[in-house]
Amino acid sequence: MSDHTAPVVGGFPKNFARRVIGPIPPRDKQGKLMIAPHLAKRVKLNALGEPVRDDKGQPIEEMADTRQPWEYKLYEPGMENYIAEGATKGLKLFLVDYGIEPLAKVYAHNAEEAVRVYKAEWGITRCAETDPKATEIAA
Repeated sequence: MSDHTAPVVGGFPKNFARRVIGPIPPRDKQGKLMIAPHLAKRVKLNALGEPVRDDKGQPIEEMADTRQPWEYKLYEPGMENYIAEGATKGLKLFLVDYGIEPLAKVYAHNAEEAVRVYKAEWGITRCAETDPKATEIAA
């Protein structure tokens, strides 16, 4: 009788590549992700949502952030390319590991804060027997 199970090393099968998420952009005091705004021209609108026009009747354009408000609330893969300038100043990059879950790169001041950020980003309110482990890595 042959054994069809993959050999397990350290809890994972051999040649098992774990997915790495991030680095997750830090958040400001209001909880918004610190990503650079996407500036583009758009028609200026008044309080009623109607286009503001100049004296010739042409719509007035302005440079504005075209990102939707929800884009600053929820992390999506790829946002690490748009981290705002200076957002990571004074922060270290940590790799947070929580068992079989994907690894996550998180910006924080220390390992304890990295674990808190990880839990907040993934909505974890309680862990099993052990908390996730944070290891500082080179940025």
